[in-house]
Amino acid sequence: MRAYTLFVSLMALVILPLDGLSKTAVSKAPTTRTQDKLLSFSYAFDRTLRPILEQKLLLTPASHGRMIRMHGPFDVGESALSVHCTERGPTTTCFVTLTRAQANMDYTMQVERGNDPLEKVKAISVVRRDCELPLSIATAFRDCLRVMIPDPGDPNQLHPLTVMDDDRIEFWLEEPNAAPRKGERAEAPGRRTKILIRIGELLGRYCEANTTEQARLAKQIKRQATSIVAMEHRKP
Repeated sequence: MRAYTLFVSLMALVILPLDGLSKTAVSKAPTTRTQDKLLSFSYAFDRTLRPILEQKLLLTPASHGRMIRMHGPFDVGESALSVHCTERGPTTTCFVTLTRAQANMDYTMQVERGNDPLEKVKAISVVRRDCELPLSIATAFRDCLRVMIPDPGDPNQLHPLTVMDDDRIEFWLEEPNAAPRKGERAEAPGRRTKILIRIGELLGRYCEANTTEQARLAKQIKRQATSIVAMEHRKP
């Protein structure tokens, strides 16, 4: 774990309680149980930076799902992977969009503190990739998120396993005519969460692959997604 990251995390808890989170906001529940689903969404991030991060990275809808990766290594920019479909008559067309910041916005906020850091963040460029995606793959990703995202909790209430300082990963689902659903990975993710993250990574590679590679990746995504749903319905 990076030294500056640890310092920032401690400061967030002791001095700036995460923009409104009290020192007692973290649940007292045991922290040893590995999570097999996502945690409910919480405000464990820089809420000053967040609007700009979303404005820069979330450029398309997420009717079939989204993965946001933030607070990673200082030399790796934040990224978002969004899947959405549009219906035109009897035809449904789906796309996957990958956006990646060319510098780490969170790290920029820390090193430029006191030097108008938000303006420095706004100047960071973002690379965007768009690619058509088979409906079956988009649907498979959406079905995984329907299973893995829990009921919403109090976003001001941190979980014992909330990731606050390094490699925070969120998953969103914004289906039409339904309330948006959001979840986040735990510090010690379970098997299905690891598979879900892997699916997001494969979708990112799909954006940048040639046709032959895309066909191979699509098979991997479908197989991984099927395993998540199958485990949900498996008898204890």
